[in-house]
Amino acid sequence: MQEFITTKRIIIALAILFVLFFASGAIWYYFIRGNSSINNNSNQPEPTPIENPFPEGGGREPVNGGSSSSSGGSDLGSVPQNLNASQGDSTQIVPDAVAGAVFYKNRVRYVEKSSGNIFEIDLDGKNKTNLSNNKISGVFDAVWSKQGTRAIIKYASGDKIFTVSAAITGSTTKTTILPSGVKDAAFSPKGDRIAYVLVSGDSASVITATPENKNQATRLKMKYSSWKILWAEDNGIYLLSSPSAYLDGFLYKITLSSGAFSKILGPYPGLLASVNTPSLIFSETNQKEKTINTFLANSSGGNIGPLPIKAMPEKCAWSKKVKDVVFCAAPLIMPGAIYPDDWYMGKVSFGDAVVKINIASRAIISFLLPKAIDTTKLFLSDDETNLFFINKTDESLWRLRLP
Repeated sequence: MQEFITTKRIIIALAILFVLFFASGAIWYYFIRGNSSINNNSNQPEPTPIENPFPEGGGREPVNGGSSSSSGGSDLGSVPQNLNASQGDSTQIVPDAVAGAVFYKNRVRYVEKSSGNIFEIDLDGKNKTNLSNNKISGVFDAVWSKQGTRAIIKYASGDKIFTVSAAITGSTTKTTILPSGVKDAAFSPKGDRIAYVLVSGDSASVITATPENKNQATRLKMKYSSWKILWAEDNGIYLLSSPSAYLDGFLYKITLSSGAFSKILGPYPGLLASVNTPSLIFSETNQKEKTINTFLANSSGGNIGPLPIKAMPEKCAWSKKVKDVVFCAAPLIMPGAIYPDDWYMGKVSFGDAVVKINIASRAIISFLLPKAIDTTKLFLSDDETNLFFINKTDESLWRLRLP
């Protein structure tokens, strides 16, 4: 029996060493082997090539343990957050599946997933108007400019992904097909430029251009391609690495005027972030307690402190009127799971409350929703008397009146 146990332990040890060797090799190939460089407009200085775009260390160490908290999930089951929420006045305004939406002149514009058409509707869900005749099947995502006049629409056809940039003038829509190989894309704060990740061969580039894809400029070129673009300030594009609990995540910034490429956050497992200069919210995986830890920092990655709730940063919308105010969808109960992976894959879902947070005073006001709504893609009306969101479960569009 003693010999069998010893042999079994040796086999397990060898298996672990093999996995670590394979993971180290993958990290070396993707993050260290490739020479990174930043290419800018001709009137901008050429930066020094970056040898290792994912440096270890820097910032706070990832949190994967610690004592249980009354505001998070644990191995023992779901634990409610103490949000002290009151019942909110919410209404479903579009029952059909919506890919993305935006507020525009006291109405809401949205992309319908089933047809790819762009519609406009009153805040009570009435007077639906068709602004396009796209008839595109396979639409799965739409990103809007803050001004509500442009959208980037992604759709699948066969085994290929297509991306179009749409401009709305009056009741008509004009589209520009973006290059094959475009992954994530975003608008500048003013809506006059777009940035996208373009994959070609074994490398990827971050490119800025006009919404019609003119005046292209390559801002970053490297082997890593799974960037999420956060264009939070006119002169700064933030790049978030693909979030997974099993990978260390990083947040970087490209300063467009100088071409500088700097690390803001990382390494944090499962890193998610939402930036609103001069602040940002980020979360990381807590695998031991099967929950997330959510933090507040400045947009340079300093002055890190805990947020009073557990919320995924992509489920937040920043106030346009008060820089210290943010609205987040926070689960009343966060089931024990591996975040964010299990949530992305639909293995877990939330019943959210909407929480208004003043990050300066830490004051919070919470609003209950009428049923178990897993809230995504939040955005505000211009006067911030209404908050809109999409229910991840059925992709319907909702409105919440704010006092």
